[in-house]
Amino acid sequence: MDARYSLYHFARAFHVSTTVPHAYVAERRIDLAKRLLAYSGVPLSTVAATCRFSSQANFSIAFQIATGFSPDRTVRRLLPNDYIAKSRQDLIPRLCAANLRSST
Repeated sequence: MDARYSLYHFARAFHVSTTVPHAYVAERRIDLAKRLLAYSGVPLSTVAATCRFSSQANFSIAFQIATGFSPDRTVRRLLPNDYIAKSRQDLIPRLCAANLRSST
């Protein structure tokens, strides 16, 4: 499907309706990271890679800027200690698929 908008026109129209495209994409990546941290108990490096951050350090900085909390502190706030130790790798593909469907 081709909307036949120039990149400039699309960026302007997108900004008027929501925010700048880069900020929107960054916000969606942080939202996915929050869901992965809250429900899956997987390592931070896996969350960073799943959310397409270049490194765990880059993810941690971006997450802290966006939320005001470090990813590790967020995990400790959201999950009971016995659940943090469990790995729920099967949940990542489902959350990623749900995130991709909701962003289109």
